[in-house]
Amino acid sequence: MNKNIKIILINIGIILTITLVGLIILFNFYLPSVTNHGETISVPNLIGMHKSELDNFVKQHSLRLEVADSLSYEKDVLPESVISQRPKAGTQVKENRKIYVSINAKSIPKLEMPKLTEISIFNAKVIAENSGLILDSLKYKPSSNDGLVLMQEYNGRKIEPGTKISRGSIITLTVGKKGNT
Repeated sequence: MNKNIKIILINIGIILTITLVGLIILFNFYLPSVTNHGETISVPNLIGMHKSELDNFVKQHSLRLEVADSLSYEKDVLPESVISQRPKAGTQVKENRKIYVSINAKSIPKLEMPKLTEISIFNAKVIAENSGLILDSLKYKPSSNDGLVLMQEYNGRKIEPGTKISRGSIITLTVGKKGNT
């Protein structure tokens, strides 16, 4: 019985030693060589770069590219150029890392004019902002519906809900006001 326990303990010791040596080799030699441990490259600045230049540029820098958004539009940025990137320029990453970019839309996106009438001016402002519209001014008209939007205008003319207009369009609202204006 004593001899059997001694053999079992020796076998367990051998197995533990082999496992420990295997783990040391795995973590100190194999994994660092496979994962390029400690080897990083700096992410280049892609902001402002045109879409047509991106693929070759990121390949030259040993990176991969993924377009995360191409529907955003910023009027001060050239169409089809990068408006944002993740990770940011200068970040240290491993080779072949994906860089996510947002590309400025080719043209101003169109949207359907929301219905801003027959609701409070507060709600109309919130809906207009969330839709990407700009409120230019408010006109007031005598009405028993105080604070209610009576009419919506675009370029000085009444605009019906559902009409296609450009995001960022400037609209004017006519609001009811009790008494004289």
